[in-house]
Amino acid sequence: MQMRNGPPVDLVAWHYTTGERAALIERSGVLMPATAYIEAREIPVVWFSTNPLWEPTACKLLQTPDGRLVRLTMEETYQRGGGLVRFGIDPAKLYRGDDIPRFANITKSAWRQLCNVARMQGANPSEWGVLAGRIDIAGLAIQSMNDCMEWAHMLTESSRHANSTCQDHAPEWRQA
Repeated sequence: MQMRNGPPVDLVAWHYTTGERAALIERSGVLMPATAYIEAREIPVVWFSTNPLWEPTACKLLQTPDGRLVRLTMEETYQRGGGLVRFGIDPAKLYRGDDIPRFANITKSAWRQLCNVARMQGANPSEWGVLAGRIDIAGLAIQSMNDCMEWAHMLTESSRHANSTCQDHAPEWRQA
């Protein structure tokens, strides 16, 4: 996977994910709408964030041996998830702000609860945007987190990121 033609990096809304999930996305060629924990009346959407570093709600959960669920940090998600990858789109193409619950048919109480839980995780719901349906990744900007925890353009096997002082991260899913 490599950097594809997409919007400039400073004008991007990102779909953040792990390297393991990115491998599945790359194989399918599409970002799929989230269907977990939504009510039957809601429209499944693909979530994006204009946060340029990371979307805190993208941190994964880990079940401990005693059965507790623990939210991982960004660094722990990177380590346990085979790296981090983000897919970027022009935010002007997204439903944002108060348009999100109307577009996705989310009740006011469910939206308030979602935003409150997200804020407790350090997220800012005003940075969110959504689209319904499958999103073809061919026209999206794609970046991966390197070993220095910096975002870098995805590279082909034969190229290297010239401006990086850190070894570019090659997630396990890219080493096949």
